[in-house]
Amino acid sequence: MLEELSEPAPSAAITVLIPAYNAAEFIGRAISSALAQSPPPLEIVVVDDKSTDNTAEVVAAMAADEPRIRLVKLPANLGAAGARNAGLECARGEWIAVLDADDAYAAGRLAALLATARTSNADLVADNFLYYNAQTKEIGDCALATAPPHEVVDRYRFVERSHGFSDESDWGMLKPMFRRRFLQAHGLRYRPYARHGQDFLFVLDILLAGGRYVLNRTPYYIWTTRDSGMSRTPVNYDKMAVQNAQLLEDDRIQSDPAMRRLIVRRVHAIERMSAERKMSAMIANRKLGAALTLAASNRWAARALVRRIVRRTTSVARWPLPPSVAIANENN
Repeated sequence: MLEELSEPAPSAAITVLIPAYNAAEFIGRAISSALAQSPPPLEIVVVDDKSTDNTAEVVAAMAADEPRIRLVKLPANLGAAGARNAGLECARGEWIAVLDADDAYAAGRLAALLATARTSNADLVADNFLYYNAQTKEIGDCALATAPPHEVVDRYRFVERSHGFSDESDWGMLKPMFRRRFLQAHGLRYRPYARHGQDFLFVLDILLAGGRYVLNRTPYYIWTTRDSGMSRTPVNYDKMAVQNAQLLEDDRIQSDPAMRRLIVRRVHAIERMSAERKMSAMIANRKLGAALTLAASNRWAARALVRRIVRRTTSVARWPLPPSVAIANENN
């Protein structure tokens, strides 16, 4: 088990990077949670991704009273990956901690992650997160188990835990803090074409480059659920599956049978998630013909439909029979 420093390491070496698109209503919460860290970060770089609302004006107003806030305005919308790359280009901290505009940091996050990183000589360090419902203002369960307190994560372990059908949340959703010098030395940036699932791809690139990853299982990140209506990331699981399948063409993965198997497993999990969401939407909208057509052409959709039928049948079988039917059954 890794040991924490007895005193929190100063977090003045950290750049907090916030990509923002049409986040005027809630970005103040994210920025305030970063400013409230003790010790505070060196800077908070907010990259406005060509918002169509007044996000930039909200951030500029906060920056007028707080010199640590830096606003970068993009001339075109690039998506979260492109916005983060723009932020990486101007970041000055030894470490870069990502924060989505609709999320927040719990107290002590930066100091804890920096202590973990420096004690373990990590190139990236991540923490557990808590689900937050912005509609009810309630903080829910942890995404991951809290034990063991720390874990060194290699490329195999990371990919193995990065899918939505395990006993924990997808590790590709975690928001690590990165050592900027390592990114510069290896020329690493987010893959700009990935508008959904870019965190997984970036972390995998770091691990394939030899980066040392340590997971701190204490929950310091507050992750806002999608059903809160604040996320601006377009969800496209079909495209995400294709992008992950393309990883199999990477020589470092192609020559590694164990890694290939894990990537294929993740691709299948994404395909299954896509099919199940489509099936749920079709059934909810009573588009039964479309659901049957999808099931006929997609094995994951077919399995999802069969599971629904089995659950429905089992549920009906458990209903108590009316007295007249029960008597008739007994007489037969």
